[in-house]
Amino acid sequence: MNESRSYYLKKCDLLIEYFSEADGHESFLDLHEKFSSKVDTINNYSLLIDIRDWDIQTNLAANQNYIQYFTNSKRKEKIRKIAFLTNTPDQVVQAMLFKDGAEKSDHEIRIFSSIKPAITWLCTGICLDDADKILGNFRKKSA
Repeated sequence: MNESRSYYLKKCDLLIEYFSEADGHESFLDLHEKFSSKVDTINNYSLLIDIRDWDIQTNLAANQNYIQYFTNSKRKEKIRKIAFLTNTPDQVVQAMLFKDGAEKSDHEIRIFSSIKPAITWLCTGICLDDADKILGNFRKKSA
């Protein structure tokens, strides 16, 4: 069951994505495909990917598929920075595999365990309370 969610904050040029425990690897691609149709109409943006509730097992093949999709996607040219929010070692591994595989893309990618340093590093102008509220609403909808 796909419980992934995204929200684009135009005033901050920030896309927030959330993945829940119910999501599989294919939900990553599905969510990005939905947003790709809007890429031509937006400015460059930063990406905050929250996988803290994602009960994911490290899957090298799925990760390679996502890296290949990202590398060939027209939206990659619009992304400035990518911040992953993680809680568990498996989530960190998954994010690190993506970061290592996407190194050729020249994107700044960092992995964080809490939202405050991620928001600060992204430098989008969004306040911490707004980001917390958006992610909190995503969690409620997935519960």
